[in-house]
Amino acid sequence: MYGLDGIAAGRPEIVVPHRRGVHAPRGIVLHTLCDSAAAMVRVVDGLRVCGPEATLLQLAASVDSCTLERACEDARRRRLTSMPALDAYLHRFGRRGRPGTTPLRALLRQLDPIHPANSLLEVHTRRLLVAHGLHDFVREFPLSWNGRTFRFDFAFVAPRVLLETNGRRWHDDAADFERDQAKWSVPARHGYRLMFATWQTITRDPGARSEEHTSELQSPCNLVCRLLLEKK
Repeated sequence: MYGLDGIAAGRPEIVVPHRRGVHAPRGIVLHTLCDSAAAMVRVVDGLRVCGPEATLLQLAASVDSCTLERACEDARRRRLTSMPALDAYLHRFGRRGRPGTTPLRALLRQLDPIHPANSLLEVHTRRLLVAHGLHDFVREFPLSWNGRTFRFDFAFVAPRVLLETNGRRWHDDAADFERDQAKWSVPARHGYRLMFATWQTITRDPGARSEEHTSELQSPCNLVCRLLLEKK
């Protein structure tokens, strides 16, 4: 019902209170809850459905970590939920042993508490950086010039490197293109090096890089440069 990014249910799924003798009709996936309050039921398009927090917890028990992150960031971006709402839900209903609790908690520890990813490319970029040991970036880093403030996707403050995801879908509008041209000129004025992450550089198989190659990368600047420039 929420149309979360990356989620496509093959069969209808329903949630009912846990009790003996409940069987799912043919073609239906049945979930049961010991505590019906955990469903956080709301009405969407005239149907009673589980709340976004309950939905994400259920997804956490059945999808891989990348798909879960895509769905969670989409829900946050569309303001269906928020980090405080998810934390509060897990505090109340994420009991030990409940399926999905551990992966969802682990994901929330990694995500920026304020700024959700704006695109799938940002999700992949964050995951690639973390997979290579880069955790010390700032999301949506602000830089101002001539009274305008621009935000950049990933900032490595110490080496003064900015990494911006550059997906075509965000640059088809002429007004967006003009704004981007002004934005790209700002980092150099503050002494930052601006680099771009594209679909080709980010989604190319990172497993092809040898451990020896990766171990040579000593700083965030070197790692980002090698990942995004040498593979072109």
